[in-house]
Amino acid sequence: MDVTVRVTVSYRCNPALVRDLLVASAARCEGVAAEPAPIALLDDFAANGFGFVLRARTAGTRATDETASALRFLIVEAFRDNDIEIAVPQTDLRWRDLDFIRQAFALAASRRGDKESPTEES
Repeated sequence: MDVTVRVTVSYRCNPALVRDLLVASAARCEGVAAEPAPIALLDDFAANGFGFVLRARTAGTRATDETASALRFLIVEAFRDNDIEIAVPQTDLRWRDLDFIRQAFALAASRRGDKESPTEES
């Protein structure tokens, strides 16, 4: 059976290093077969970073979802050890009623006892 793991990393990361870490993580994973060799592909230029896909064959009778989970843990560890940042989704907000927002923040600040509250922009 095959395991596929997708991950998106920050555009600040070195994509060649990410590819190498993904393949090395698969090689370390107990449930991944050595042959055919795991492969990591730069799959997408996503809105928030480089999109990678890691494909590997499972070894023995270990369940595919268990192998994928073990592989994800190893990837997180490798990324943390090498300062690779997993990208987070970005959302743009458009505020339509700024007066309401200012009033809500001012009310929340007054309830907390803050001395400063949002001010009008010049």
